[in-house]
Amino acid sequence: MSHDPQFTLRQFRYFMAVARCGGFNAAARSLGISQPALGLQIRNLEDVLGVALFERSAQGTMTTPAGKALMEEAEFLFGRLKLLQDNLSTYRDNTAPKLIVGATTTVAHALLPYLMPTGSQPFTISLHEGGESAALLESVRAGSLDAALCYEAPHADVRQLRLFDEDFMLVGLASRIGHLGSIPLSRIGDYSLIVGPNDDTKRHTLLHLARSVGATLSIGAEINSITLKVELLRQGHFIVTPYGRYLQEVESGELAAVSFDPPFTRTMSLMMRKTLGEAAITWLIALIQNGVSERISEGRFRWRHNMSGQA
Repeated sequence: MSHDPQFTLRQFRYFMAVARCGGFNAAARSLGISQPALGLQIRNLEDVLGVALFERSAQGTMTTPAGKALMEEAEFLFGRLKLLQDNLSTYRDNTAPKLIVGATTTVAHALLPYLMPTGSQPFTISLHEGGESAALLESVRAGSLDAALCYEAPHADVRQLRLFDEDFMLVGLASRIGHLGSIPLSRIGDYSLIVGPNDDTKRHTLLHLARSVGATLSIGAEINSITLKVELLRQGHFIVTPYGRYLQEVESGELAAVSFDPPFTRTMSLMMRKTLGEAAITWLIALIQNGVSERISEGRFRWRHNMSGQA
């Protein structure tokens, strides 16, 4: 007697659409099918799995605990399928297998020359730049990224290698803070800060940091745009950020970067999905460690070695 699963990927897609849309009518419209046809597929999936996936009420359609668990697994499954499709597509052109690597914007720019090696290589890299560390880590965990360079956020589902430490600095007009050697962390509330929106991870870190030293943040602006941040810095606002983020403006003398006392330090790590092959891991680690070492030796970004993690 066969015990192979009797559900289909189409049913999984339909289930995910209902969960994301919060209702059958909206999901049916997004899928381009009728609501009865969608409902039948979901009922068939529930029958095969032996659990209810949705609860219907006057407030809408909500996933059950079983539905929430399935949603997490389904997202992981489709992330892996997308990664498999991307990897296999490279063989059509007889090219090296592709590793999809994510990175925060500053680190992506700093390491780009080292992530795109010339000559014959056993792998190629598709670099995805930007995004918060938490989102990058989740993409690695879900399988849509092979690896990511992001601030340390250990997770049991990924392999981690610590790369370097860097201090967050107070950045502002050189004419206003260029004469300062450092700033007591307890004075962080004295500066009108540019921060991200309410769901921004760094903003919450700053709020927690300020509370720990008895300070209250003075929030002057809430924006994400780098261009607008630079303009607000020129108008006299400040930002707490890694030194390398505004390296060009600091090196030109327009802005200055001042450290905190005690330092506000974070660790940049290489996060890799656990199912990534050993050959790919070995090659990727060597490539990135070489780039990090080169940048540290230059001294421009003020990174400090921290390779204590285990891959």
